[in-house]
Formats: sequence, C-alpha cells, structure tokens
Amino acid sequence: MVSQNKYRRSPGERRPSGQPVELELTGGAYGGRMVAREGESGRVVFVQGGVPGETVRAELTLEKPRYAEARAIQLAGAPAGGREAPPCAYFGENGYNRGPVPRGSLLRGERGACGGCQYQSLDYDAQLALKRGIVADLMARQARLPDLEVGETIPSPTPWRYRNRARWIVDDEGRPCYHQAATERLLAVDHCHIVQPLIEEVLARLSAEEWRHPLQALVAEVTARTATPWKGEDEEGYRGPSLLLTLHPRPGARRRDLRLFASALGEAVPGVDGIIMAPHESGPGGGLWGATHFDARFAGYRYHLSPLTFWQVNEPAAELMVDETLGLLGDLGGKSVLDVYAGAGTFTLPIAGRAAQVLALENDPMGVDNANKSAKASGLDNIHVLPGDAADELNGLPRNAADAAVLDPPRAGLDERVVAELVRIGVPRIVYVSCDPATLARDLRRFADNGYTVESARPVDLFPQTYHVETICVLNKA
Repeated sequence: MVSQNKYRRSPGERRPSGQPVELELTGGAYGGRMVAREGESGRVVFVQGGVPGETVRAELTLEKPRYAEARAIQLAGAPAGGREAPPCAYFGENGYNRGPVPRGSLLRGERGACGGCQYQSLDYDAQLALKRGIVADLMARQARLPDLEVGETIPSPTPWRYRNRARWIVDDEGRPCYHQAATERLLAVDHCHIVQPLIEEVLARLSAEEWRHPLQALVAEVTARTATPWKGEDEEGYRGPSLLLTLHPRPGARRRDLRLFASALGEAVPGVDGIIMAPHESGPGGGLWGATHFDARFAGYRYHLSPLTFWQVNEPAAELMVDETLGLLGDLGGKSVLDVYAGAGTFTLPIAGRAAQVLALENDPMGVDNANKSAKASGLDNIHVLPGDAADELNGLPRNAADAAVLDPPRAGLDERVVAELVRIGVPRIVYVSCDPATLARDLRRFADNGYTVESARPVDLFPQTYHVETICVLNKA
C-alpha cells in the first residue's frame, strides 16, 4: 500500500504561477480537462474545471512554450447550458477543491477532491456530446483522418450506479479510501454515486467503526465486484446480483486471521456470496468464505468468472457495445474470426454463437481459464483459446487465416508487431474496440499506412461521469 506521506507531484498538487487569467473554454480534451486559448499568444491552455462555452478565471499551474495547464477557480460569466449541480460530496470540479467551480465568489471548497469522476458538473447529454467531440478531434488531428465521420455516442442505459466493481485502499486508520484526484494521497469515503447499490452498501458497512481494527491490521485493499447471475429472476432460488469480495492482505497477515475476519464480514454484510484472498507475495490466495467465482449471465451466455478477472464494469452498456460490434462484423455464417485480447470472452462467446470458428488470443492465465470454462458452460465447441502473447500467436498463423477480427486491447493499444501481423495475415475486416481514443488514433494511422481504410467510428459511454470512453471502429482492407 502506498504511504499517504509519499505522493507524486501532480497537476492537482502544483502551485499556481502568477495572477489568475480569464479564459474562454471552447471544448474538451481527453483526460478530463477543458481547452482554451490565451488571448494574444494563442497558446493552448488545458483547464481542469468549467464547462465548454463558459468563461472562467483560472490559476496557471504549468507553463510551457506551446501550452499551459490551469485549474478553474471562478466562473467569470453566466453558467453554460449543460451545467448541473454535482451530487457527490467528494467530487471536485477543478480536481483540487471539492464542489463545483464557484460563481461570483472566490470561496473555495475543501481541499482533497476524489479522483474518480471528472464530469459530474455536466448533464448527461453534455457528457455524450463532449466525448464525441474529443474522439472526433483525435481522429482528425492524431489519426489524420479529417473526413472520418464519428457517430453519436451510444449512451449508457444508466448514468449513475452502474459500476460492478470498486477497489478501496485501506488507510492507516482502517478506513476504505479512494485516491484524491491525480495524486497518491488517500481520501476516506463512505459512499459513491457511480457504484451499484449493493457495492455502496458494502462501502458503508466497511466504513463503520466496528471494522476499523481488523481492516487496519489485516487488509491493504478490498475489491468488491458484482455480476448478473445465470439464474433468472423468475427462477427458484434467485437472490439478486451476485457479490464477491477480495481481500488484499497486508504483509504478515495470517490466513487463519483473514479467514476469521472473512467469516464475520460475510455473515454481517447482506448480499455477500463469497470472500477470497488475493494472490500476494507469500501465497497464492484462494477462498476464505463462501463462493469463489461467479456463475454469470452476459449477452445471453453463461460465464464462469473469477472475481479478479478483467471484466467490463458497466454490463448493460457493454451488452450494447457487443451488439454494435456484432452488427458491424456482419454475417458470420461459415466464417473464422480472430478475437485478439479476448480476456474472459466478452466478445468470444457472442461471436461463437454466429461464426463457424473463433480463435481467441489471451495472455492472462486467469482470463484463459475463465474463457475456456465459459465456453464449456455455454455449450460452445467452436472456440479455440490460444494462450500467450498476441503478436507471437498471430505470427504462428498463416495468411488468410481469418475472415474478420475483433481487437479489444488495454489502454496502451496495439503493439506494433500486432498491427504488422494482422496486415500480413490480411484480415479483410477488423472491428477495433478501444478504451483510449489517443492510442486508437495512433493505431488507426498505422493501419491506414498499411492499406486499410477506416470505415466508421462511434463512441460508447461505458463510464458516465468520467472522461473515459470506448470507441468502436471498422477497418477494411483496401
């Protein structure tokens, strides 16, 4: 666990330089900041806080010849359309002081804003438009695809209470915490507006005084995760969403003590189906109390999921993303499809329900195990999971080995070797699902330089209230 006394210098901690300046916000940048230009110099300023269309007074926190960074401290005019009051007491619009940017006063909120959300001051329609604009700007400038039409952002079915996963760091007083914005300082919390109600109830319980001592002594972090159970609401024995907790032990914590704590916690917190111990430096982890995995339903298929396997945090929106991807792949009858960075099979199983064969590439052993077990649980025998590095596995495939491919890489995007191998194989149609539009822009340019055309791009909002955005792109081999 990172000590609260040792944290990196960051935008949220930089001291202002000089007098506040007045800036007109014209748009948004990826990362949660707004964009303005200084009057005479035209220098770009990235501003934390404010809404596009507003004029703000801002403190410059970093100055470079070509750009500057700032945080808004006051609205200098009328609020823009699309502004709304943030509901969370921990939210800080300027990433430094809690609360919205004040109007008509320099009275500032308490220091130490939560780093989880950036857009709570924007109504949801404004968030969707802002994310589309950010993606379109990156496609034009960085991917050098100015004629690419970026579709309207697909909204999340719900903009609040959507996250099926939360991870809390336990501080030196035994309190569950998030990080403060852009720092490693900790912020003790007892509620959160973007996690599912069942997870928020766990957070409220863990914040109670009775759990302080065992958390302080035994646990460095807690991960709470839910999943939609395979058994439907109309079936006997249905209990609602499944909930598993993972305890990340402190150095020296004994398994026996963790087991006793898990038993007490499991009995005290309603809705908990199981508690496991995460792998750590002195042991492999494993079950402590109750269930150890999810028997889950997603997109109509049955999934075996370990609580620490990567999985989309907004399942209803992720199902929309899968539907969009399947539609863009087109008719898959009799075809072979590559699923690169397959994880636990988010796309693999739904594709296998339509295609002749799916080759799923994944290097995480837990993801490989979960994908294989999920395929078996769903009765699919046309999935072949290739464990290992994506570029190495692609290198072993012949030309024309697949009729289509789905790419769903981590935020770092595609390794150059992966792009080269896909080009060599000659996959005629690729659907690229990205969680970082900046690395997506870089990769699209690489494909375009190697004979592919980018047919379409459309954002999907899996992360309301935050700057994060998924984007689905279609590429065709020319």
